[in-house]
Amino acid sequence: METGGLPAVAAKKTSLTPKAIIYQMFADKACYKVDEVQQSTENGCPGFAIPQKGPCLYCCSLHLPEFSVMSAPCRKKKEAEQSAAKEALEKLGIHSTESNLTVKEAWDDLISRLSYFFSNEIILGSIVYLAM
Repeated sequence: METGGLPAVAAKKTSLTPKAIIYQMFADKACYKVDEVQQSTENGCPGFAIPQKGPCLYCCSLHLPEFSVMSAPCRKKKEAEQSAAKEALEKLGIHSTESNLTVKEAWDDLISRLSYFFSNEIILGSIVYLAM
């Protein structure tokens, strides 16, 4: 037997990575270039002539239509790309912080925003503006 109510659907949170947000905004106009950066390790013997290879790090430069950014050195290529995308978002003024609101808190926030929008303060302000 079926009940007449709607099925309970869990709210699925999908948080986009900085790189995904950049792709949504710029698509193919965003160009990532990952370069390998070698860091030499310093050993305690100044006369030791054998160069030692340090850990391999990656830097990513992200070229967008308006500007370019360079990531900090990272251990993985993907981390370098995400770091560059995050820096680009910060430069654009877009904060990629996740919101940890519950469904009820999100609805309450939406209701309070809409209530303010339709409040007397806003309506009277627009009437005064239209009368000018």
